[in-house]
Amino acid sequence: MIGGAPRTADLPAPDDVPLPQSTPGHSDGLAPAAGDSASAQALIEEARQRQRRRRRRYLLVAALVLVATMLGFAARGVSGRTTARTTGSASTGPPQHVGAMPARIVVWTSDFRVEVVSSRTGRVLRTLATGVAEIHGLPHLAVSPSGVVYFDAARGIRQWVMRVPLAGGRPVVVAEGCMPAISPNGQLLAFVTNCDAAARAPEAIAVRNLATGREMRWAYGSHDHAVSAISWSPDDRSLSFTFVGSQFETGTRVLDTRSAGTLLRASPIPLGRGVQWAGYLTPRVGLAVVVRPSLGHAGRVVLAEVAVSNGRLLRQLITLAPPELATANIYDGTENAIIADPTSRAVLIAGVGHGSGAIYRWAFGMAKPVMIISGSSRAVWAGR
Repeated sequence: MIGGAPRTADLPAPDDVPLPQSTPGHSDGLAPAAGDSASAQALIEEARQRQRRRRRRYLLVAALVLVATMLGFAARGVSGRTTARTTGSASTGPPQHVGAMPARIVVWTSDFRVEVVSSRTGRVLRTLATGVAEIHGLPHLAVSPSGVVYFDAARGIRQWVMRVPLAGGRPVVVAEGCMPAISPNGQLLAFVTNCDAAARAPEAIAVRNLATGREMRWAYGSHDHAVSAISWSPDDRSLSFTFVGSQFETGTRVLDTRSAGTLLRASPIPLGRGVQWAGYLTPRVGLAVVVRPSLGHAGRVVLAEVAVSNGRLLRQLITLAPPELATANIYDGTENAIIADPTSRAVLIAGVGHGSGAIYRWAFGMAKPVMIISGSSRAVWAGR
């Protein structure tokens, strides 16, 4: 984890759903004492085996990330600039900024805090939660139009989706799971189930109607696949998700949340080599990070528009200048590292920074990204 060992004990236990508590003979609920029952020993051992399997799945992804990051460092001399060069039958003309970007963002910091920050000055406005850590990569953030912040956090070997008002308050549990994503209209909460170390069933994506409580799930048939990130389309109908398989295959698919089925039946986005999905911009157009190696020259890492239907690159937007903007992560790729606000066509970029993360903002038409705050590795827009 960035910044040292997680301090999960700082996170207040919510009122409406009890979190697992440490029991006699246990240290923070993580490791069994010698006198524990055989069943407890078996549970912990199974959790450890599941974690080892997940780490093996990410081995190849980590190698690919290393290559992308090294190419990024080699491209230090390439300035961040927009480009009118297109691929295939791409549109022409420079991308345009539409309106004012949101004034606030919510960030997860390297000292395990969830904070509200000014997107213009980087000033911390308030702290919403402390001791926020997890065991499935970095925590994920989502903010509803009504001003509710969702995030995931680990307690022992289990993971929980929590919520807290943007204005401040006490975090409460929403569900057991990870990777919360709120639909643009604020009515649907998506999250991943069975993603913690003790899960016995295959991972699934759940979508809950927050008004009615009705919930639908789409699952894998076995433990061979693991979801690594999810994001909503702007029309509230589809969820994109990236995954890692047991044979080291990776990919991105689109799930129609109006239809039943399994995650294996979701439609693939056929991205080309070196192209990493970075979430939706419109229902038909997404953002992607493209690693462009070239013989005899330094490679380039480019932010681009990509067609959701066929994965075709539509337009290159800006070159991401390394090392600060090397966005690859062994768990998530670039999804959830690049967050667009479709209304203003402004983008948040969670970069490597100086070893502890940094958050940048960029809007269509800007020459280069501008750093908002350092010491943070996750960010999301938080309304106007």
